[in-house]
Formats: sequence, C-alpha cells, structure tokens
Amino acid sequence: MKVKNIVGYMLGNDAHIVARGDSWLDADRQVYICKSFGTAKSILQESHRAVLEPNNIVWSTIYRVKADEIDVFKIENDLVWTNQATKIVVDRPVAYYKPPYRSEFQLLANARCVLPYFSELIRGKRK
Repeated sequence: MKVKNIVGYMLGNDAHIVARGDSWLDADRQVYICKSFGTAKSILQESHRAVLEPNNIVWSTIYRVKADEIDVFKIENDLVWTNQATKIVVDRPVAYYKPPYRSEFQLLANARCVLPYFSELIRGKRK
C-alpha cells in the first residue's frame, strides 16, 4: 500500500551516520520506520542491554525522517516496514545515547552466550 507524507523515527549507529537531507540508504533495502519517538527510544534502549545475541545491533542515534510517498508492505507494533529506503529523507538527528561500556568480564560472558549459535553456524545447522 502507498503511504503519503510519512514522518517518523529511524535508528542509526556509528556505522551508519547520515546528514540532514540525505536519503536513508543509497540502495533500496528492507527497513522500518518507528511511528513514535517512544518506540524508537525503547528499541534503542533494548539494544543496549547487557547480553549480546546474534544479529543484535547496538543503536546509538535516533533520526527524525520523512518520505513524500513510499510503498509499505507491513504495519505492525508501531513500525512501518518498507523496501524503499532511498525514498526516506533524514530531517535531523533528535537523540544520541552513548552505548554502554562493557568490561572484559562482560565481553567474555557475552562470548559464552553466543558460542553455541556460532558453533551451529560453523557446523551448518542454522540457515
């Protein structure tokens, strides 16, 4: 379904920094837009929890974004999913939360948690 004049929030980190007026990505990929700042903040805070899991991205920045018209394939849990990341334009960064510092002990504990998943991946059991 097509959605016009959408305004929302997206999450970035040190690996994905964008400036005002930039497209969210330079190639179309599946992304989600948070309809509210509260949702974006709760996803960001959840990414900062102590235990790392496979595919867990640690977010640090919340950006306000807008799009004139995008195709949406799913709206669920205050998230709007689209495959048109190039049509999303950054309005401005609105919040930055420094990722928590992890001690060597915490990193080793996290490694122990991830090890079974890594072992399955190496053995080819997970796809």
